This record gives sequence, structure tokens and C-alpha cells, in this order.
Amino acid sequence: MEAKGHTEVVDAAVEATCTETGLTEGKHCSACNEVLVKQEVVEAKGHTEVVDAAVEATCTETGLTEGKHCSVCGTVLTEQEVVEAKGHTEVVDAAVEATCTETGLTEGKHCSVCGEVLVKQEVVEAKGHTEVVDAAVEATCTETGLTEGKHCSVCEEVLVKQEVVEAKGHTEVVDDAVEATCTETGLTEGKHCSVCEEVLVKQEAIEAKGHKWSDWSVTTEATFGKAGVRSRSCENCDATETEEIAQLELPFEDVTADSPFVSAIAWAKEKGITRGINAEGTLFGTDRSCTRGQIVTFLWRAAGSPAPSSTSAKFKDIGSSSPFYRAVLWAVEKGITQGLTRDTFGVDQSCTRGQAVTFMYRYVGAPEGAKKANFSDVSEKSFCYKAVCWAAEKGVTMGTSAAAFSPDAACTRGQIVTFLYRNLAK
Repeated sequence: MEAKGHTEVVDAAVEATCTETGLTEGKHCSACNEVLVKQEVVEAKGHTEVVDAAVEATCTETGLTEGKHCSVCGTVLTEQEVVEAKGHTEVVDAAVEATCTETGLTEGKHCSVCGEVLVKQEVVEAKGHTEVVDAAVEATCTETGLTEGKHCSVCEEVLVKQEVVEAKGHTEVVDDAVEATCTETGLTEGKHCSVCEEVLVKQEAIEAKGHKWSDWSVTTEATFGKAGVRSRSCENCDATETEEIAQLELPFEDVTADSPFVSAIAWAKEKGITRGINAEGTLFGTDRSCTRGQIVTFLWRAAGSPAPSSTSAKFKDIGSSSPFYRAVLWAVEKGITQGLTRDTFGVDQSCTRGQAVTFMYRYVGAPEGAKKANFSDVSEKSFCYKAVCWAAEKGVTMGTSAAAFSPDAACTRGQIVTFLYRNLAK
């Protein structure tokens, strides 16, 4: 017998929900129940979440917290909780003081959240003005015045207006000019008001003229041990001023302020005629005998240290390495010295007083015509006679006494530079 074949029945699809799975459409045989098309499981869709907005509590009404529900199936996912009413937030409505013309208010209260009036403010009547007199203001030279007026002392409202009174104008007075002096400033002519003292034309300062000083006049010479003084006066006034003159600086450490040779030694050092006897240039050796080499060197330096024409000396007792060499060459060329002998100069020998004035006499050109000196120990036949007469007449030397010159005595360094000073510094 032939098989009957299936009697097909549709198995309806089941739609999935938010929380339940569904099925696809299927088929089976209604006779034998054989599944012809198997139904497949469809996953649950899950909730479609919707926020339930919070409701804020008011002063008098409860509120709700935020919640959630499914918009498809309506299932509450987060339940909204009740929020208690907040109650009023009380604020004081400040009293308003009544003014002269405006009413005031008593203190009241209201809720700052919902605005509900909790204590009503009552109206306070206006106070009315408190009258005060505004004194009249007298007009001045430059400022206007005011008539008497009135105002309220509480609200300042003008009750009687003050009227402007015109300014009076200045009463002018001349301020005399003041002439400037040497030390005081002067003033130009000015003007002021005799009523209010305001300056109308400002007096300008005129600079002090300053002293017209005379030249300085030395009233006390400065010495090596004591400061001097000089003064001057103003030609326009009686002012005078004095100024100290610094004491003279000692030329060497071994030369004292009371030495009779100090001025001559200082002059000789300043002119570069002597540099002292030690390498440091601090000692002079005032009382030491002056050698022949030293005196011609002093004269050579006084002449400006000119270069001699010759380069070799005829004297056997002085070599080119000697510090006196060039000075001796120059002195021979100028006829100041011929030496002790034809080939001896005596560079390290002490220079006598007679030799010293002779060197200086020849240095100035051996002038004739000096009057006779009254020294008993210098004869007319002496080599130094003319030189001693010249030196005495010129004040270069006064001798060792009123009647003696001592031509053969050794001449000290202090005496030598003093001779030079008296002859050349004048």
C-alpha cells in the first residue's frame, strides 16, 4: 500500500518578549508528529529602559527621586521614592525706615524659595522734614557768596534755596622788588590782594650775585713745618675768607723742617737736580761732603742735562760707566772745570767751597765787575777770587763768618744746593 504522506501543520512563531525567548515558525505532521521544520529559539529582547524624571520637593509638596521603567512591557526597573516636602526657607524682609516724605515698612518675613509671605510688612507713616538754617556765606575776592537758606537735616532736601552773591574782586597792592646781594637772593616786583593775600603777580627769585673776590693774598707763608694762610675779600661787600695753605712736604726723610737748607733741597729735588743718595730716593745726606762729581752733575741737570758733544773724557779717573761721566764731559766743554790735573778730575774727592763757587761762576759765564769781597782768607791771587767776589755780591754765599770764606773747606751737599738755589732760583 502506498505511504500516506505527512499531514503538514504549521507551528506558529512565538514572538520574544523583554524577558522571555521566542520561537521561529515551524512545521510538523499532525498524523505522526514528525517535525518537518524545526522551530528555532529567538533570544529575549531585554527591557527598553526609560528614565522617570525626579520631581523636586517644594516647600509644601513632596517630591520623587528619579526612577526607571521599560517602555515596552511597563515593568518598573527603579522605583521612585517619595522625597519629603522641604518646608519654607525663611528670610527677613528688613524694615524700611520712614523718611521725611516717604512712608516706611515694619520688618516682615517671606520664603526665599516659593515667595510666600510669612509675616506681612506694615506701612509706617512719613516723618516730615526737620528744618535747618543754611548760614549765608560772604562773598570773597574770588569766590561767590550765598544768601541764607534752609534744608532738611534728615533728607537734605532744600527748603529755601540759597542765592549766589557775586565775588568782590581783589584789592591790589604792589610788593616792592628786593635787590639781590652777593649772598642773598633778591625778588622782582610783585602784587598781592590786601584783603585775601592772594598773590596776583608772583615775585620771582633773583639769583644772588655771588662774591667778586679779589686775588688771593698770602698772609702767612706755608713752611715745611707749618701750614700757611691766604685770604681774599669781596669787592662788592665786606665779606672776607681765609684758606689754609698746606705745609710744604719735606723732600727727604733725613731733612728736617728746621734745617737751614730745607728750601734749597726741596727746590733741587723738584727741579730734578738731585735724586738723593740711596736707590729709594728717600735720603739726601745734607751734612755729607759734596764730591766734585756730584756738583758738576747738579749743574748739568740744572742746565737740562744736555748731551755733550764729545763721547770720551781726557781724565783717567772716570770711565763711561760712571753716573757722573756725561756731566763731566759737558762741564769740560763749557769751561766749567779743567780738572785737578791734565788727566785727573778727582770725581770722588770732596769739592771745596772755593771750587764750588768757581764752578757756578763759570756756569753763569764768569761775569766781570763784581766788587771786592771782604774776606781776609781769599787773596786777589787766588784761583777763586773773582768767583768769591761774584758770589758774595749776588748773595750766593755770605762766607763762614763776617771776615772769612773758608775756600779750602769741604762743601757739604746742603751748602752746595743752597748756593745753586740762591743763584738759579731767584
